[in-house]
Amino acid sequence: MTEQELQSVINAVLSSIKTNSRSIGQLTGVQTLSDSDCFEVAGGRKIAYSVLRDLIFAAAKTKLENMQTDIANSVLQSVSFDAKSSTATLTIKQKGYDAITVSVPIATDSHSGIMTAADKNKLDNMYSKQEIDAAADELKEQVGDTVSGVITRINNLATVVNDKQDKLVSGYNIKTVNGQSLLGQGDVSITSGGGGANIKVVDKMPDAIEPGTIYLIKSED
Repeated sequence: MTEQELQSVINAVLSSIKTNSRSIGQLTGVQTLSDSDCFEVAGGRKIAYSVLRDLIFAAAKTKLENMQTDIANSVLQSVSFDAKSSTATLTIKQKGYDAITVSVPIATDSHSGIMTAADKNKLDNMYSKQEIDAAADELKEQVGDTVSGVITRINNLATVVNDKQDKLVSGYNIKTVNGQSLLGQGDVSITSGGGGANIKVVDKMPDAIEPGTIYLIKSED
């Protein structure tokens, strides 16, 4: 029995109270009803209490079963989350219902995805192209000045050291070291048999020559 049918039965019972041959005050009050007790229904009909009870029970049972079915069908079966290169998909499956699927864009290493508020703030605070170009021009000018200064100093250094060889060496003679003349004219050959060698600067050759020692005689110039 549907709710509409049940309501029509109840309305008929209530209507019988109004159409009864006696008024409410003339009726005898009771606390219980037996299966044989009847209610007058409009149109000269009657319905037994047991029949009305069973109708109401059946309707309530049907409604309860429908509720139980709805609850059983609402059981959550599974929830899955699948993230791909540019989207993430959430799938919810319930017994008795079609799966619910929701896909949203995401950001990954290979896809830009969604821009957050923090990302927007970063972009808003970035330099414009004009500002970047101006800064690049200024940096280029500063670097150019620095490079030009280094080149100038290198050229000046070449000029400074250009005549140092003539001041130190004349022919085969090393003129002075710390104001001290070391060698006279002539070639100086230094050889070693593979072992270590001592070098001594002397005014003249000593009478006793030490093995493995190289003697450099000071120039008189």
